[in-house]
Amino acid sequence: MAGVVAISCLGCIILRYLYTFLFELCTFNGRVRDFFGKRTLLTRIVNTLVYRTTGISLSTEALVNVMPDQNKIRIAIIGAGRMGAMLAEELIRNPNTVYKPVCFVDVNKEKIGRQVCGIDVLPAGQGTKDRLDRLSVQEVVFALNKAPEERAVF
Repeated sequence: MAGVVAISCLGCIILRYLYTFLFELCTFNGRVRDFFGKRTLLTRIVNTLVYRTTGISLSTEALVNVMPDQNKIRIAIIGAGRMGAMLAEELIRNPNTVYKPVCFVDVNKEKIGRQVCGIDVLPAGQGTKDRLDRLSVQEVVFALNKAPEERAVF
C-alpha cells in the first residue's frame, strides 16, 4: 500500500512539473506555437491530448483568445512583500489571466510610495478605500505569508 501511495505522489509531482514546463514553453517560445499551428494530423493529436489533460493549447490559437486589458478585473494586492510580488508578477506575465493588479497596499513605510513589479505601493489606513475607489479597484486580494508576530508580555 505504501508503494502505491509513493508512486501516486511521484506521478502527481511529475505531472505538475510537466504542466509548468509546457505552460512556459508555449507562452514564451514562438517556434513551438508556430510548429503546432501547422494543421497536420500529428500536431492536432498532440495538441488535443495536451489541451485535454492540462488545458494548455500548444498552437497560436491560445494567443488569439487573450482577454483584452480593459475587460480584466482590477485588483489591489494587500502586502507588497515576497508573496505579493510573486502574485503580481504571475498576473502580469500570464496573458490569459482575468485579473489585472493596479496597486499594492502595505503598512511598511519603506515600501510605501515606491513601486513593486512596476505597480505603486499605497499606504494602509484611513483613506485607503477612497484611493482604491479612484483606481476603480473591483477586488482585493490578500498576499500575506504570515501574521504579524505578537509580542510576549512578561
